[in-house]
Amino acid sequence: MVTTYKGNVGHLMQHWTLCELLVLAGSHHPTPGLNYIDAHAMAPLAVKNQNEDKPDRFAKVRDRLSRSSQSTYEQAWYELEPTKGYPNSAAFVVKLWKGDFSLLLCEIDRETNGELEPWLQDVRALDRCQCAKLFQGDWRERFKCKLPSTSTTGLEDGALTLV
Repeated sequence: MVTTYKGNVGHLMQHWTLCELLVLAGSHHPTPGLNYIDAHAMAPLAVKNQNEDKPDRFAKVRDRLSRSSQSTYEQAWYELEPTKGYPNSAAFVVKLWKGDFSLLLCEIDRETNGELEPWLQDVRALDRCQCAKLFQGDWRERFKCKLPSTSTTGLEDGALTLV
């Protein structure tokens, strides 16, 4: 089964903001790493939910990705192969963060977890990846435990944590 997305404006704004934040944090205030935690990980690539009645706002943005003047978000999405689907937040993190990073992805949906785990295996092979874990369940249960710190992720002290 292929994971689907609804294509709402909130996701577009969330990812646009995330991309800008990653570039700013990585260039203006270099840190010894990024500890990224996602409560609703989503599949690495999702396709449009065909049962959704609302207009596909993602398609409108995707259709202009090949233009020369692009935001950081649009350029990253273009490089993440938009014809195959819409990337999750972690894919944007891996694409844009140039230094060491760790990922904790929380996802309750079993089918989505089945798509995340093989993708995470590829991410773990990157030299920059210090730790990449998938919590298969409700993020609130995982957040009851101590969240990953630099000492548990392999990142240096002073790494930025982004939830």
